[in-house]
Amino acid sequence: MREMPFREIPGATYCTFKKGDILINEGEMVESLYYLLEGRVKRISVNDEGEKYTLELKAHSQGTKSLVGIFFAYYAPEERYSAFLFKAEEDCECYKIPMQSFRTWVRNQPAVLEELVLFFHRQSIQNSHILAARSKGNTAQEICRFLLNNAIETHDGY
Repeated sequence: MREMPFREIPGATYCTFKKGDILINEGEMVESLYYLLEGRVKRISVNDEGEKYTLELKAHSQGTKSLVGIFFAYYAPEERYSAFLFKAEEDCECYKIPMQSFRTWVRNQPAVLEELVLFFHRQSIQNSHILAARSKGNTAQEICRFLLNNAIETHDGY
């Protein structure tokens, strides 16, 4: 993955989070997204029984996959309330980027825009597979596919 030039976005500010810190809280209006320079962030949901579970793990050096809160950038402002908790899995360094600044900037960045379209397309396909597996009762296969598609390479392996 190539390094993304998000630091060039007007209004982008460098920030840090300690392990366990909350980047975006459930129910919060999301006004900014975060680009991870270092560290990992979990997207956590709560099921109907009140149990918390990790839906996704965002990590640095993953291009557009390193953007925390990217989906909110394309929601209508009144729909930007997070249904998820985004929590630092380890100490993180990132750029905090205001939503409107990001949207304005990305319009003039064809390579970044193309990568975002591909990212959203892959997410759509993944969601279709999960929905199909759930309706067919073939969840184990989809869990394996999800793990393979979202494995993050570290110095210890995947």
